Amino acid sequence: MIVGNAIVLQSIGVYPPVAEWTVTSGNITSVKCTGFRKLPTALCSYKTKLASIDLSECPNIEEIGDEVFYHCTALQLSSLPATIKKIGYWAFRDCGAITLSSLPPSLEKIGGDAFRNCSNITLSSLPSTVSSLTYGGSSYSLGTFYGCSKITISQIPSGVSALGQSMFYGCTSIPSMDLSTTAVSAIPSQCFYNCKAMTYVDLPSTVTSIAAQAFRNCTALKTVYCRSITPPTLANTNAFQAVDLLHIYVPVGSANAYKTATNWSSFASLIEEYNFT
Repeated sequence: MIVGNAIVLQSIGVYPPVAEWTVTSGNITSVKCTGFRKLPTALCSYKTKLASIDLSECPNIEEIGDEVFYHCTALQLSSLPATIKKIGYWAFRDCGAITLSSLPPSLEKIGGDAFRNCSNITLSSLPSTVSSLTYGGSSYSLGTFYGCSKITISQIPSGVSALGQSMFYGCTSIPSMDLSTTAVSAIPSQCFYNCKAMTYVDLPSTVTSIAAQAFRNCTALKTVYCRSITPPTLANTNAFQAVDLLHIYVPVGSANAYKTATNWSSFASLIEEYNFT
C-alpha cells in the first residue's frame, strides 16, 4: 500500500515487519525497515538510486538475505547492526559505494559473492566467529570478496573449512594470508589471483589440492609455507604464474616428496624443509 510518499510492504505475522520506501522523482532513494529478523531475498535488489537504509527499528535483526542489496550502486553504508549473524549470497554484490570497515562481532556466515565488487570496503579482519565464507553460494558464485581492492584481511578464522573460486580475486591490498589454523582442504581456481601485495601465504596441514591459477599474478609473493606432509595435488604450474617465488617451505622429511611430485618438481630448487612445531 502507499502511505504519503512511502510504499509500505507488510508480511503476515503477529508483528509483521514493515519496509517503508521513500520515492523521489519516481525512484526509490531510501528505505526504513521495522521489525525484521531477516531482510528477505532481493528486498532492494537493482534499486540503483537507493542511497540509504535505516535498520534502527530492527533491534533483533540476525540475517541479511540473499541478493538484498544486489546492484544498489548508490547505497551508502558504513556499518551493520551488531546482531547480524548471517549475510546471504550476492547480498551486497556491486555495491561499490558502501564503506564498511568492520563486520558484526557475532557474524557466523558470509554468502558467496556477498561483497563482490565492493571496491570501497576496507575490512582488515574477519570476526573469529565466522565459520563459512561460501554460505548459500553455488559453484559459480563464490567470489565472496572478488574485486575488493581495499581490504587488508590477512588471516582466515579457524572455523572456516572451505574457500571459493575467485574468492579474493583482485584484492590488491592484502599483505599476506594465514590459513594455518583452518581446516581448508582445497585452494580453488583463481582464489588469490592478482593479489599483488601479498608477500607470503601460510597453508594448513589439511590442504590436499591447489587449483590452476590459484596464486597467479601475485607479483609480490615470495614465500609459501605448505604444512601438509603429503604434497597437495598441484593442478598446474600456472598456479604460481607471474610469481617470482624465492622459498617454498614444507615439513621436515617431506622435501623429496615435494621435489618429485607432479608440477611441484618445477619448483624443486625453491623447496626447503621447515620445522613448523
